[in-house]
Amino acid sequence: MFLNKEIEMLIVGLTGGIGCGKSTVRELLERFIDTRTFDCDEISKRILFSPDFVPVAERILGRSAFIDGQPDTKRIAQIIFGDAERKTRFERLLHPLVRQAMKVAKEQAEQDGIKLFVVESAIMFESRLSDLCDVTVCATCGAEEQLRRLTAIRQMTIEEIQARQAQQMPDSERQLQANILIGTDCSLEALRRRVGHLHTYLIDLELRFSAH
Repeated sequence: MFLNKEIEMLIVGLTGGIGCGKSTVRELLERFIDTRTFDCDEISKRILFSPDFVPVAERILGRSAFIDGQPDTKRIAQIIFGDAERKTRFERLLHPLVRQAMKVAKEQAEQDGIKLFVVESAIMFESRLSDLCDVTVCATCGAEEQLRRLTAIRQMTIEEIQARQAQQMPDSERQLQANILIGTDCSLEALRRRVGHLHTYLIDLELRFSAH
């Protein structure tokens, strides 16, 4: 959503289906000195491994999700993407903590004079994180390339891929809701150029908003 407001820093929601390259886009955007990024998945893992959260997660996910008292992220993914009820209970506890961490990071970025604050989340629209963003970007790629990345690079099985996709918004709907699309099924050099163009466009948006 493009918000009609005066801002000092543009909040950019970055999303995309599993294997569609959103993390690579975030990493390339982070190289710009005026840009800071926030990876919801990485923060979720930090929270999950925190001593205070582990007992809570164990009550929901069961002891099989832990090895020697530490979360087994692959097993946890199998549980939550195979059990919608446990996934919902788990996310109700986790998501508010992620949002609080995002709020702290955003405030720090504002204090540091950052122009673009990019939030990466696979469930940007489902979790309504998009409501907190000024503009949303969706990374896309063809179905064949997406499958190749997931099976050849991430070593996921077809069953694991299907279970993950069944619990998330279809790529087609995600793309319809996003303000901007960026294709990633290209060479890394070509993607760098595309991300450069995206950065220029987003900075222009920030300048237009801040001039109001």
